[in-house]
Amino acid sequence: MPPILFDPATMSTGVSSVDQQHRQLIDQINALVVALERGDEASAVGTALRSLQAYTRTHFTHEEKCMRDVACPALKLNELAHATFLRNVEDLSGEFARTGPTRMLATKVQSSMGMWLKTHIVNTDTKLRPCVPAGAR
Repeated sequence: MPPILFDPATMSTGVSSVDQQHRQLIDQINALVVALERGDEASAVGTALRSLQAYTRTHFTHEEKCMRDVACPALKLNELAHATFLRNVEDLSGEFARTGPTRMLATKVQSSMGMWLKTHIVNTDTKLRPCVPAGAR
């Protein structure tokens, strides 16, 4: 599976810390997919999955605060989307606990987490950009 890439032209939010966190999330998802595809030992994959879950929560909190601070109209939509994503991560974690590292789970992680993240950044998170004052970008 090809890695997911951060494209500044379509994914920039106008807030450098949010964009950097997006890059880190994409890198973590890509690394997790590779580990799953290789069938790395379950403890290594489990650690990576827990780390991704924790980082995602931290990122969502930061991003929502940024949106709140500039009164971004996409905030409520973003909060709902984040809650859905976190439920999906919990489901994938449960599947991992049942099956261990499998190629099928790698495909699900990339499609449900990776592609969701990329699409979400492009369609929702970028709504932050016009709300950020030009001097603050």
